[in-house]
Amino acid sequence: FSMSPVFDEAKYRALLEKLEVSEVKISDIDESLRIDSSFYTGILCRYSKKISSITHTYFRNEIFKASKGIFDIKADQYCSVGIPFVRIGNLTNMQIDLSEIIYIPIEINAIHKTSALSFGDIIISKTAIPAASIVTLPQCNTSQDTIAIQLKKEATINSFYTVAYLNSRYGLALMENLFTGNIQKHFNLSDCKDKLPIPIFSTKLQNAIKVDMENGINRNERAKAVYIEAEQMLLQELGLTDWQPDDESVATKTFADFQNSGRLDAEYYQPKYEAIAEKLLQYSNGTVSCENILVNAMTKLTDGTQYCYLELADIGKSGEINSCSLDVAENLPSRARQKVKTNDVIVSSVEGSLASCALITEEYNNAICSTGFHILRSTEINPETLLLLMKSSPVQALLKQGCSGTILTAILPDALKAIKLPLIRKEVQTELAAKVRESFALRKESKRLLDLAKHAVEVAIEQGEDAAMKLMERCKDA
Repeated sequence: FSMSPVFDEAKYRALLEKLEVSEVKISDIDESLRIDSSFYTGILCRYSKKISSITHTYFRNEIFKASKGIFDIKADQYCSVGIPFVRIGNLTNMQIDLSEIIYIPIEINAIHKTSALSFGDIIISKTAIPAASIVTLPQCNTSQDTIAIQLKKEATINSFYTVAYLNSRYGLALMENLFTGNIQKHFNLSDCKDKLPIPIFSTKLQNAIKVDMENGINRNERAKAVYIEAEQMLLQELGLTDWQPDDESVATKTFADFQNSGRLDAEYYQPKYEAIAEKLLQYSNGTVSCENILVNAMTKLTDGTQYCYLELADIGKSGEINSCSLDVAENLPSRARQKVKTNDVIVSSVEGSLASCALITEEYNNAICSTGFHILRSTEINPETLLLLMKSSPVQALLKQGCSGTILTAILPDALKAIKLPLIRKEVQTELAAKVRESFALRKESKRLLDLAKHAVEVAIEQGEDAAMKLMERCKDA
């Protein structure tokens, strides 16, 4: 057909340039029959063209093996000791999060050798969201929601660099673009091997990125170890290192007890809670009531003003804040109502998330947090020690005892106020604070190095290897 003289070819092309539009011939349609517009247009398409314009490879050229994780395994086959079994939830910050790792028997691991991995291999998410982590364990196996990859010794890409690339904005976008499905999207193994382009940079740059990642991961591991040392020091100070409450599950109470507490549920009266509370009261330096440190931080937000908003998902396992949402007041949820200050300790009120406690550092001063948190502020217990206390097993047990409700069980302010915390000796508080600060500093440095590795990949793609190397050299000792 021929176009109207009024609407000629040049005008048509000029119009297309101003729209988020891409023309695709039927013959060029992907063999998977993808006809969703996002696959061929927008920033994802531009990323794909950018990677295709530089030297690149695909996993099919580089892998020794690539396999889906173990499919036919039941929960009753998990064990407390054995081979670490990595699930999609364990893939965080380019590493394997061991805080909730489970294990499978050695015999099952031996049967599923194709998905068994060792240090330096790669695990990629194949369900719901894109993610990739480097294996930092001597050995592990993987679940059905992941893809296990082991590169050849002679591969043109090293695994640490590859994980950094996959977690860069290019890698994440291109992986996401290959996820298919409606309700729950999946990343097909064949697409992972054949359709995900990976830039090939010099060995020098790849090794520099590898070193940064290794240093970042090592600092993160050290941060965890130092924090555990602080937790153990606290329990030792309280005389709770090897102490366990009586496991008796029956308690006899009078009607007056029910009237005083207002609780009729049997769980509340388990003897272990009384034993824990009594043990804390026996601490030689006395106690501090949570009633004296619980603060009312409710505030009114101003429309049009941007706030940093903290919610449960932003809280890390060791009391750190991993991120926050930045948005204007009118776009924040109605529960964004509390203003926090530097050195506050926030504690989740929701049963099931009680361990989500965090220390408000300087960068989050005046942030807004959800009403799902209680805010603690003490002049007698330093914030680092207060954080450790609230996350400690005995206090967590008392928080759990205080929870009430039906659909959403939570600890209300009055129940929290009734808890008495041991007033840790000042000299011990000083030591605990030093360890927590060291842990936070190590974790912050770890994040900086891992972010640098990702950013270096992005700079190499956009500006070339020389610019990426200069960036890494400039930021090495920042």
